[in-house]
Amino acid sequence: MRRQSQTCKTYELKFDKSHMSIKKKRFFKMLFVEAKWLYNDMLSSGDIFNYDDKTKITNSLDKNKQPVQHELTNLSSQMKQSLVNRTKDYVKALSKKKAKGGSIGKLKFKSSVFSIPLKQFGNTYKVLNENYVKIQGLNKKFKVHGLSQIPLDAEFANATLVKRFDDYYLYVTVYEQKESQVLVGEVGLDFGIKNSITTSDGEVYNYNFEETKGVKKAQKSLSKKRKGSANRRKQKDIIAKRHGKLNNIKKDAKNKFVSNLKDKKLIAVQDEQLSKWHKDKQLSRKVQHDIMGGIISGLKKMSQTIVVGKYEPTTKKCFVCDEVADMTLKKRTFKCLECGFTMDRDVKSAIHILLLGKKVSLGQRNILPVEYKSSAPGRKARSKVYMLKQEATTFWDNFSKLKRSMDGSWLTPEATML
Repeated sequence: MRRQSQTCKTYELKFDKSHMSIKKKRFFKMLFVEAKWLYNDMLSSGDIFNYDDKTKITNSLDKNKQPVQHELTNLSSQMKQSLVNRTKDYVKALSKKKAKGGSIGKLKFKSSVFSIPLKQFGNTYKVLNENYVKIQGLNKKFKVHGLSQIPLDAEFANATLVKRFDDYYLYVTVYEQKESQVLVGEVGLDFGIKNSITTSDGEVYNYNFEETKGVKKAQKSLSKKRKGSANRRKQKDIIAKRHGKLNNIKKDAKNKFVSNLKDKKLIAVQDEQLSKWHKDKQLSRKVQHDIMGGIISGLKKMSQTIVVGKYEPTTKKCFVCDEVADMTLKKRTFKCLECGFTMDRDVKSAIHILLLGKKVSLGQRNILPVEYKSSAPGRKARSKVYMLKQEATTFWDNFSKLKRSMDGSWLTPEATML
């Protein structure tokens, strides 16, 4: 009952390496090395589900394919148990996928492990104060950044120790009291190439995160390193770290955009076919440097988000008379030849997506005027644009409140008469 009144969140804490002694750095390094030894020893045992999680000696092969034993001195008993249980969960997940008819492979030996579960708060890890934590296995405290963002009344649960590039992080899961949230407003989002995001209110967002000069320089230097050399491995780590910094910038921009919409009562988006955009030579670079995919994924996790079908022609179809116009990427203004309705193509598409989303949320199929066939063969006649349905009419009345992304002639006299 208490959990029903709480929400689960995960916070990222970063270990301060400037406050780490040589002993602490070696402890962290050996934790992940021993985790790799344990995982590979499980696979080589041939019987994962009967593997002894209390083992202190692991068996493996060296670079010359000769058997060698390693002693586990840094991993605690609970860490080993968590690693073993996680590997068993991997096997169970593969089994379930196979039972459903999916194509699966098998678990493979790893050259490195990048995460270690810490299941029990107060035992496998402890929070000492707003600056320091302790990790089981070493009787020393570690300085971390980010503890101040966790509320004082939060209940700590499990955590995960993560190695990313040359840095170490602690992902802490906590339970917080749910905040009363008032949802107001509705918005439709159109994703495109010229403008990354256009809202139904006429706002435009553009994101472009190209590779920095440092990344390009590091990649050029990699091509000069001899394959298999230690310098080449080091150069790969440098490239990965610089790419990671760029990914963090993208992630931050994505999170800020999604967070700004969390108070909306309804968010309508279209399930864009980004995979096809990637295959297009003219569009692939734009999509690669954009964060549209991350934003769509983030919005789908919100309960108030309605996803419109990917094959709905929201750009080409007129939501006034249901006519489908011929639109190219160079044509930035939508004009319906049937009823004369004219508007910026991206704003019009966002409004269309919002109208469809509102009808989906109400459980209705169609929001547009009824289309029927006339008695004359080979011709189609449409019903008079006598009135839009209630939701569409309400939105039509609010058109004048849109931010005018074009000049004063954004709405033609013919469309105004309608």
